[in-house]
Amino acid sequence: MGRTPAARSSALPVELGANLDDAFASEVALRLPRLLGATTRLTDGSDDAAQEILSDTHALASSAAVVGEDLAAYAARECEQMLTAFVHPGQGASRPDAAARIAGAVDALRWALSRWTDTVAPRNHFPRPVVGRR
Repeated sequence: MGRTPAARSSALPVELGANLDDAFASEVALRLPRLLGATTRLTDGSDDAAQEILSDTHALASSAAVVGEDLAAYAARECEQMLTAFVHPGQGASRPDAAARIAGAVDALRWALSRWTDTVAPRNHFPRPVVGRR
């Protein structure tokens, strides 16, 4: 599955692998807090947060794949797919249900990235929206 930050592919020079890891760690440090904030806004009913989540999950998915973090890449791609149900509510779950599912997927992504961060928020970081309310 995924690599730890210290693990290296034998095909990459050690210095290049370390540079990729440093760049990814910086990207996680920048994007993950912003992603968590946008997800909280989404579960609170802010529809405009969906685009920010989409942008950050897309970037993290691609970067995670480059450094071999397969689980994080998969979790980020799942977030992207769930946003379709939110942006196009007639094609799936209700907006509150979709927001709750997106929050769960972001929580899974946060855990998949935990070895790249200094701290990890407690599980179930995001409150579940009340279905039928906005």
